[in-house]
Amino acid sequence: MSYQSYQVATDGDPTSTSNLIPEGPPKVTYNDQPGALSVNADGSTSFNTPRSYNTANAAPSGPATGILATAKTAMGSPCLGPITAKDIVTVQGMEVSVATAEAMGMVHKDVMGRYVETTGGVEQAKAGADAENQRQEREEQLEGLADPKVEADLGDLCSAVSPSLQVAAVEEIISAGAVDTTTLNRAASEAGIEPGEMQQRLDGVLKGFEAQALKAVVGYGSDDPQGFIEWAQQHRPNDLRAAGRTQVMERSTKGYEPMVREYIASMAEHDPESVMKAQSSTGVTVTKVKGQVLVNIPGKMPMTYRTALREGLIRVSGA
Repeated sequence: MSYQSYQVATDGDPTSTSNLIPEGPPKVTYNDQPGALSVNADGSTSFNTPRSYNTANAAPSGPATGILATAKTAMGSPCLGPITAKDIVTVQGMEVSVATAEAMGMVHKDVMGRYVETTGGVEQAKAGADAENQRQEREEQLEGLADPKVEADLGDLCSAVSPSLQVAAVEEIISAGAVDTTTLNRAASEAGIEPGEMQQRLDGVLKGFEAQALKAVVGYGSDDPQGFIEWAQQHRPNDLRAAGRTQVMERSTKGYEPMVREYIASMAEHDPESVMKAQSSTGVTVTKVKGQVLVNIPGKMPMTYRTALREGLIRVSGA
């Protein structure tokens, strides 16, 4: 059996040493030390006795729990001292710095400046990460081609053909509607297939992108995607090409959204007859005055179709 020596302070009695563990919480010991004689301004003297603070008997803090129990230094060794922001903890199998865990709300500092685990912090951080992953998965699903086989074929072609040749092919398709024969032959050579097979596979990928564009147009509010494409080719050809370029190169259909909004908002200008023939179940009527289409909403002054749409007073379907 091993023994420890405890020095317990008593009120007015000399201190004593015992090999038995005392009952109750240990007390902090103050030891008087030899002081110095000081002469004051009035000629009197005083004897200053410094005291030393013995922290050996102070109650130690408890061991780290939760994710902090996994803490180690950046070099991989156990943390022998206080846990710092640079140390590493393991959260659900992943190693992150304590600073990162603090930023995510999993740990915080207490009033003593020590890191402690935040109640429910790990669960909340996980829920937030899961929500973000689900959002990204939804976005990826929206931007992917509808046919998984076509998407896989696109990936194979991109892996087999150099990036510079891919860019050249995309620009030729956007500007001329087809890949130049020279570009097609070079791409087939790099992929190790015949030009005819390359053209066939490329046609399948292009149809996939066309279907994706039409679906995006519907998603952005138009019930007539083919009518939108015809309008954009006539009125916004440069923006349409830019949107196609972004769709293929950046795999995003966002470029079509502002054009779809403009297409619907300008319906009274490029297709006034459709607006005039539109029917309403809420008493809204449409008239044409001096070549301008006006919308008559019960209880409001007549206004232009574009104004009524912009202020959210009407909703258009079938555009």
